[in-house]
Amino acid sequence: MFQKLIGLIHITAKNSQRKMGMIQT
Repeated sequence: MFQKLIGLIHITAKNSQRKMGMIQT
């Protein structure tokens, strides 16, 4: 259960990072 939650957080973090990168460039 914890691993699934961590995986979800990693996915959302990657998505937000990509969005921030798009805004920066």
